[in-house]
Amino acid sequence: MDCLAVKAILSRVDALEMQHGEAEQSHAEIDWLGRAWLADGSLSPADATRLSAQIAGLMDLYRRHIAIEEGEVFPVAAAEIGKSEHDAMGGEMAARRALR
Repeated sequence: MDCLAVKAILSRVDALEMQHGEAEQSHAEIDWLGRAWLADGSLSPADATRLSAQIAGLMDLYRRHIAIEEGEVFPVAAAEIGKSEHDAMGGEMAARRALR
């Protein structure tokens, strides 16, 4: 893979990392609104609108995110890394998920 292609894919990976931060913020807002709804038995119209907007935004973010991962990043990674690197990445991802 040439240097320009590597830079392009790394740029996409950087964008994905930024999206992880955006997703965390949305999840936190959704969690807060959901807990408020459960505690009070209802949400104000403004909070209900905020909740709907956050959920829709998160769904859109994940659709775009997954499309980039599966359509661009993962195919390049699969072609460029060996089995041991692949297994190490899978182990790291599993460990991160276990911490949540």
